[in-house]
Amino acid sequence: MNCRDSSGRAAAAAFIVVASLGATASGQKVQAPPMQPSQSGYVPPTPRIPTGPTVKLAAPKPKGTISVEQALWGRRSLPSATQGQITIEDAGQLVWAAQGVTGKWGRRAAPSAGGAYPLEVLLVAGDVAGLPAGLYRYYGAQHALERIADGDKRPELAQISRFQGIDRAPALIVITGIESRSTKFFPNETVARNHVAIEAGAASQNVALEAVGLGLGTAVLGGWDEPKLLQALHLPPEEQPFVVLVVSRP
Repeated sequence: MNCRDSSGRAAAAAFIVVASLGATASGQKVQAPPMQPSQSGYVPPTPRIPTGPTVKLAAPKPKGTISVEQALWGRRSLPSATQGQITIEDAGQLVWAAQGVTGKWGRRAAPSAGGAYPLEVLLVAGDVAGLPAGLYRYYGAQHALERIADGDKRPELAQISRFQGIDRAPALIVITGIESRSTKFFPNETVARNHVAIEAGAASQNVALEAVGLGLGTAVLGGWDEPKLLQALHLPPEEQPFVVLVVSRP
């Protein structure tokens, strides 16, 4: 995991939440479901709405084919990416495991301190059946992918990270964070940054375990040229990458 400072991303740790789903594509726009405040007074953040072309994913499935314990036993970081196509159903399950909505008031598959939900999820599709190569942003409330950029981003990301195996990986999942969302709940910037890092670790572990249930594997990139990565991913200044997961078929 790349670290901007010793108190931030290096603090990332993993909580474990496992679930699985199925997914399909239609290319239509959808509206976010209404959210209501809880009896405790918590008001969830307003869900973001895609502004560009979207790919609608099917409703998440609540049950997978293996247990949490089996996923834990089977989770291994792949030493290198391997060729092998994955499906849009696979991709949909993985992004949902990171930040999919799992309950009322917009609660998600990964925990969030204060319910701030500072994380965002990007999918870099290279060889995904049913999904053109390109860069996509996941919207959990709509359970949809918004196309940000066309074309295969893998060669560029391989150069940025100096990990040429990315060229062979069918997809990558990038977990980013917008720290200003957490500072609304935690004014101390160091505390807020640590919370974002921990949440990124939780989301990445969800993806790694979900991948096991799909017969896939993952590996976390250890570093990258951050300015170039920000540009390649079309990220705004307030959004920073925390984890880049390479998805492969063992």
